[in-house]
Amino acid sequence: MKRAWISGIVLYPLFSSFLGAQTRQQFDVRIPMRDGVKLSADVWLPQADNKYPAILIRIPYLKTMPLKFPDLGRFFADHGYVFIVQDCRGRGDSEGDFDFHFTDGKDGCGTIEWIAGQSWCDGKVGMMGASYLGAVQWLAAREHPPHLVCITPTAPPGRYLDEIPYIGGAWLMHWR
Repeated sequence: MKRAWISGIVLYPLFSSFLGAQTRQQFDVRIPMRDGVKLSADVWLPQADNKYPAILIRIPYLKTMPLKFPDLGRFFADHGYVFIVQDCRGRGDSEGDFDFHFTDGKDGCGTIEWIAGQSWCDGKVGMMGASYLGAVQWLAAREHPPHLVCITPTAPPGRYLDEIPYIGGAWLMHWR
């Protein structure tokens, strides 16, 4: 049997077996931030109209990349979760200017609280992802959003002044 990986966790059976699951999908949902910028998210919901816990991924690489987000969305929706993938500020379909980590804490917190306030959410929001997707979880958690109940960061950067976009404490200008 093939294995499928989600943030370091092996899931059986493969996601493709869930492709027939009935889900509701919403694409390019505009989530307003405190400063008026709107960030774009894709949302997968279970078929039944009810309240569910939510799983959020915030991504600077474009939510439309071939990273199996539709498969993940259907998988989690089939198992009673709302699954949300959001383009970070200034990336993909989101408004604003991308600024490597500087706005991700407040944007993550604002997104979590927006999700918790939706009619389909039971008020519990978790986050998942690796690398940059892991770092944005720590940055959001640092803001203490009341509805964030779980983060699962995998391989986030830990020494900001010695990792991209800095090397040895110097800002790499080509990342601007």
